[in-house]
Amino acid sequence: HTYWINSVNFAADDSLIVTGSSDHTAKTWDVHSGNVRNTFVGHSEWIWTSSFSSDAKRIVTSSIDRSARIWDAHSANLIHILQHEAEVSSSSFTSDDLRIITGASDNRIIIWDSYAATILYSITFRQAPNNSFIFCSF
Repeated sequence: HTYWINSVNFAADDSLIVTGSSDHTAKTWDVHSGNVRNTFVGHSEWIWTSSFSSDAKRIVTSSIDRSARIWDAHSANLIHILQHEAEVSSSSFTSDDLRIITGASDNRIIIWDSYAATILYSITFRQAPNNSFIFCSF
């Protein structure tokens, strides 16, 4: 990477690491050799989070460019773009890899079908006057 690393996660078998960076890229690294396996290019802004699916076949990244992206972990090809209306600060797969959850700076959480890239649920939180959050809509 040419700038800060904001995220680092292991694949389930601990053989690979995925990193997300302020240089707008994610990379996979071989744990044993330390070599870069793939570079994932497509975000136009900093990547906040990067993580593997449980089978390590896909990667999800989230960025301040208002998107999360699903990638093929082995080819580095972009599979889907999950578009938000605000900066996406977090993303991860469910343990069965069927869904992805994303969180954005507008207090919106979206649960996506990870294969069809369709919204299953959208949850918005509103800030109360005492700075706590109130669950508002599903």
